[in-house]
This record gives sequence, C-alpha cells and structure tokens, in this order.
Amino acid sequence: MIRSTQIVRLDGLILCGSVDDEQAETALVDIKAKVKKLIRMFSQNSANEASIESDQYTIHYIVKDSVIFLCICDQSYPRKVAFTYLSDISSEFTSVYPSGQYLSTTAKSYGYIEFDTYIQKAKRSYQDTRATQNLDKLNYELKDVTKVMTKNIEELLYRGDSLDKMGEMSGRLREDSRKYKKAAVRINWQILLSKVSGVFLISTLFWGVVICLAFYLVGATVPIGAVEFVFYAYLASNTIFIATAIVALMALFFITSLCFLIVCLWLFEQIVVATPFILTGLPREPMVGSFSQKWLQYSEDVRLPLVHARECAGVWAEEFINIFIRLEEVELHLL
Repeated sequence: MIRSTQIVRLDGLILCGSVDDEQAETALVDIKAKVKKLIRMFSQNSANEASIESDQYTIHYIVKDSVIFLCICDQSYPRKVAFTYLSDISSEFTSVYPSGQYLSTTAKSYGYIEFDTYIQKAKRSYQDTRATQNLDKLNYELKDVTKVMTKNIEELLYRGDSLDKMGEMSGRLREDSRKYKKAAVRINWQILLSKVSGVFLISTLFWGVVICLAFYLVGATVPIGAVEFVFYAYLASNTIFIATAIVALMALFFITSLCFLIVCLWLFEQIVVATPFILTGLPREPMVGSFSQKWLQYSEDVRLPLVHARECAGVWAEEFINIFIRLEEVELHLL
C-alpha cells in the first residue's frame, strides 16, 4: 500500500506532504530520514523517474517541472500502479497551481498543504487491492515502468552512487531498448521471408513450366534457357528486397481475392433469397406446407452456407491482416 507522499522542489523546499497518522509516522521515521538525505542529492541532471528500495519499503518518484513527486510504498505494491498514482498527483498539482507560483523564491515550506486533500482522495482510490486489480486490466492507462531504474538506497547514500548516474544509465537503457526492438523486428521479417522464399521458388518454377509449355504449344521460342530461368528464380527468391515485394504482392492479392469472394457470396446470397419473389411474386409469409413455403425453405437452406462462407472469408482476411500488424508491434521489455 501507499504509506506516504511528498511534493518537493529540486532545491529541497517541501511544497506539500501527506498528513500521516501517529502510528504510521512512527513506523516511517527511519525511511523518512533516508528520504530527506535522498532529496538533498537531487539536481537538474538526476533521473526523471526511479524506484529506490529500502528494506521492506520502496521509494518511487518522478520529476516534473523541477518538482519531485515522491511516494513511499510497501515493497510488494505494484510499481505500475505506484507510478500511475504519481502521474495522477503530478498532473493535478501542475494544473491547479501555475509553475510561476510554486517555483517562486517567495514560496514557503508546506505552502501547498491544502493539496493534501486531493492526495488523500487519490491514495484511497489506489489503496484498495481490488481497485489496483481493476487498474491492471486497463493497461493503456497504466504507466510503462519497464525502463524505470531501480536502485538500493544504501548504494545511493553510503556507497557513492548518485541520481545523476542513474539518469545516465536510464538513458542508455532506453537507447539499448530501441536498438533491440529494431533488431527483433528485422529478425522476424527475415524468418518470414525465409519461409516465403521457398514457396516463391516453387511457384516461380510452376508458372515457368506453364509459360514454357504455352510457348511450345504455339510454336514460339522460349526467350530464356532453363538453366538461366532456374538461376534467376533462385536469386529472386533469396533477395530480401524482391522477397519483401513478393510478400507484399501476395498479401495484396490474397486480401483482394478474399474481398472479391465476400462480395460474390453476398450477391449470390441476395439472388438466392430474392429469386422466388421476383419470378413468382410469392407472398412474404406463405401458407405452411404449401409449395411456396417449401421453395422459400429450400432457398434458405442454400443461403445459410453462403452466409457461413462469407463470414469465414471475413475472419481469414482479419487474421491475415493481424499477422502483418503484429510484425510491426514487436517490442522487447527490459525489466
């Protein structure tokens, strides 16, 4: 759970802090003393967001507009939810108060203590376990913390590490993540192309034989020899650029064919349903057991497989498109 929250300027001036009960204050004496030392280490070059572990607690913080938004949580509390909470607090604070006001040299310590009302309200929203589980389901609302640095507070306070170094490491981590993402996308395309190249070679040979046979039947001379044909077909199937173009053309042809099939099935379905009424002027609700009713039942029996086939073609088209979309969404998450 979230134990305490503080809003502090980079120069160390405390703008607001959550008012904790006496029991919580006693339990947090040691960790709050470490937080005070930690705040003195901040500078303009410090990492903009990080998690710092200390015994059974974890300190999460983000820096926005030269202001540190910091919370102390149990170590078991989800990092994603903690950073989403801080993002909520920071957005509300910077929208309520103008930066010229809280960054002014005349600003006083705890001069924005009235903001604790909103902090307590937000804390209750993020405190309940069931609420945090609901938040986990809304992934698009939760902050991505895979690239947030994690350090032990002992290393920062007593072993010479600094928040500036954490900022540099965080930057390198993001850069490496981008490189690995590009490499992963490239590898996926190469795997796809290696699978397609064999199919392309076989299809090229097949159509080559068909074309050669056509030339032979009309008595014309084939413009290329068999050896040259196989060589160029093999070369084309193993060239990344040409193979990529072939993949795109095959995808376009397949999707176009499915769309054409869907339209044809729909038209045929309409013809099957409308034909009895057009030819005979059958009533919409014929008598049970009559020839008209049997004819309508027969047309319905013919129509249902067409509807099923049309729906299947639509599903195939959607799945085929999703395969190519997923290739562009490959991403490595570095914890």
